Amino acid sequence: MIHNYLTSRVQKYTSKWIVLAIDLILVAITFILSYLIRFNLTLDFDISKLVMQLPIIILISLVAFLVTGSYKGVVRHTGVRDVYNIFNAICLASIITIFMIILNREMDFMEGFTVPLSIIIIHSLLSFIALTASRYMFKNAYYNLVKQFKITKKVIIYGAGESGVLTQNALSSHSGSVSRVVGYIDKDYEKVGKSINGVKVYAPEVLSEYFIKANDISEIIFSIQNIEHSKLRELVEGLVDFPVQVKIVPPIEDWINGELKLSQIKQVQIEDLLDRVPINIKNNRISKELKDKVIVVTGGAGSIGSELVRQIANYEYKSLIVIDQAESALYDLQQELIQNGFHNFIPIVGDIRDKN
Repeated sequence: MIHNYLTSRVQKYTSKWIVLAIDLILVAITFILSYLIRFNLTLDFDISKLVMQLPIIILISLVAFLVTGSYKGVVRHTGVRDVYNIFNAICLASIITIFMIILNREMDFMEGFTVPLSIIIIHSLLSFIALTASRYMFKNAYYNLVKQFKITKKVIIYGAGESGVLTQNALSSHSGSVSRVVGYIDKDYEKVGKSINGVKVYAPEVLSEYFIKANDISEIIFSIQNIEHSKLRELVEGLVDFPVQVKIVPPIEDWINGELKLSQIKQVQIEDLLDRVPINIKNNRISKELKDKVIVVTGGAGSIGSELVRQIANYEYKSLIVIDQAESALYDLQQELIQNGFHNFIPIVGDIRDKN
């Protein structure tokens, strides 16, 4: 048991120590490059001073990284917040370095530690670029590697606005996603022909059965906020004869914690096409069947299971237990139910093959 515990802890923290080690190596390389740039790519400087200063710079950077925790971010999910942490770490390291140089001038406790201000500035810029670029390179390499081993379905996003871009981000950044966005459709001809995040924008006229089959498209996702029901109905009716699934992104106000989740992208429902809220008629037979019962839905966070949970949540049951192995998808469903005013349910992350 102790061995298993230690093994799990090592596996959990190994990655961040590797990130820290790579960051320190990059700091060392960029410090040497700073000297070369400062002296016009020549060796017209005292190399012995560089050799003496390099370990100190690495040590200062180590302290800055440990204080800010810039190395703790999950590299494959690198985002703006991680870049901000790197920026803070570089700034802190520069401040400590400048402070030590000033202190050394007064007290002279380290002979030769007089790094020119220009090198500190160049080093800060190079370090920030190198550390940020390395994370995004690893992130892209990870997703390209993962996608190679997954059966991907090709997706077209209808709407190249902000909502459409966020939809693409949700599809590409989710580790469980098997979708790849191959194009946008937009009626704004200023966008047509251009690329967004490497994905081409097409005009609505290109959508035809030939285009869909030629590009092996499986899904068309409507990601247009504040679209009129009549307009959406017209667009959907034009696609019903094509061999694709038609899905829709919910309004921004329904996004979980202001963020679009993959589980919220669903097939177009009749209520999405009506100018009014559909009349909900509960099935009396189902209502009697579920009344005061404890209900368990296995695979409750999947596409079918989650819809069962949404339907059951409207009835007067005693308790609803939702079981799924996918923790993220189960959390998304939990947040959606809470937002819709349903609280009488118990989400459980687990495998139904586990007898206990």
